[in-house]
Amino acid sequence: MSTRISIPGLILNNFRATFHYDFPYKSKLQQDRVVLESSDGVRFHFPLQDLIGASTVFADASQLAADDNHLRPIISISAPTVALHQFLVVLRQLLRHTDEQLDELYYTVVSPDFIIATIRIAHILDAPAVARGLSSQVGLDIYLRYAINRTFDELGPMPNDKTPLSPRQCDSVDMSFSLCPNDEFQRASILLQEINPSAAQSLVQFHHNRQKAIRAVEQWWSTGVRVGRVLRSDRPSPTLHHRGCKRRFASRHAFLRELPKIAPAAMLALASSKSKKERGDRVGTILADHASGCRGCLARLEGVYVPALRSFNANFPATLK
Repeated sequence: MSTRISIPGLILNNFRATFHYDFPYKSKLQQDRVVLESSDGVRFHFPLQDLIGASTVFADASQLAADDNHLRPIISISAPTVALHQFLVVLRQLLRHTDEQLDELYYTVVSPDFIIATIRIAHILDAPAVARGLSSQVGLDIYLRYAINRTFDELGPMPNDKTPLSPRQCDSVDMSFSLCPNDEFQRASILLQEINPSAAQSLVQFHHNRQKAIRAVEQWWSTGVRVGRVLRSDRPSPTLHHRGCKRRFASRHAFLRELPKIAPAAMLALASSKSKKERGDRVGTILADHASGCRGCLARLEGVYVPALRSFNANFPATLK
């Protein structure tokens, strides 16, 4: 006949103190939960069935069974506390919310290094649903999101969701971006080489396409010479300058010499905009300031900038494939 082991209060209190406050130890739920421990000794009490449903590693969890005489073994996860916490928070949110509600979730913003540590946990535990949740993390750069979405060859459905997720649905598109993304690209490349080398080459091509689009619009804006495909022919607007405009008699060469002075500010505005409308508005404000109230000067500048921006919006950011 089995007997229940009683743990002295002081020992139990000390044991409870080792747990993260978001996932405290609950002795009444001992039979249904497992203890996970981070690399720096912080513990988490989490429902075992939820882990089994999300992770193929935990699915074969017979050795984790507990009885009245024994506590479940403490499972050590070789990841920092913040990463293990992030993994469990995302998993818990996936289990509690519908697809529509998940679109409105805002996860705690953490550094890219901790996100990488979290995706490593998802990869080690074979938990594709968590990878899907991580790709919605606030503040991720597009390269890290690309790598996360390719942690697994095929992302599995969320718990209790039998509908497969298509690659197009997985991929988020960023509107704001970095003009110098090499560090972001290298970080994502290293992660993919580790967890899914077969996807690393596609990341290289994705990076190349984005850089090509950025260079093309910058060259177009700086030189006035069209680069790449023009979406539609734009008839130049009449350049009827204000009577007091100092540029009214300027030659085309003089006009082209002005363009490199405008392009850097316009590129920064383009990179920091989060929608196509914001792109147009911010760039338009810069052109209006440079035109100094002359409609003719503004029309001349827009004749260069608007077609280039229209072409850029059609090609950047690209769908991640």
